[in-house]
Amino acid sequence: MRGKAEDGFTLVEVLVAFVILAGAVILSFQIFADGLRRLLAVETRTKAVNIARSELARLSSSKNISEGVTTGTTEGIAWKITVTPVGGIAAFKVEVRAADAGDKAEGPPVIETILLGGPARP
Repeated sequence: MRGKAEDGFTLVEVLVAFVILAGAVILSFQIFADGLRRLLAVETRTKAVNIARSELARLSSSKNISEGVTTGTTEGIAWKITVTPVGGIAAFKVEVRAADAGDKAEGPPVIETILLGGPARP
């Protein structure tokens, strides 16, 4: 027959179970927070790509394309368009960079293409 002292859990067993549970809860919160940070980064990157496409479309529809750098900010996204001539033909290499305004649109190009067009006339 079991004695009264052997019934239930000991204090040490309860504390160990509590520590394990607390560790699992903390780990779950960290995973959740990391997921939210990554979601925000993806949303910002998607917004930057969409703005870069919009700016490239605006430049593509322009009748006169000229060499140079244009910068701006749209909806908290800084963008930078760099246009350089290609060889001796009427073509221009266009790089569009876009990033969160705090990043100043530096880093790798979001979009890179070649556009045909004549130089801007005064």
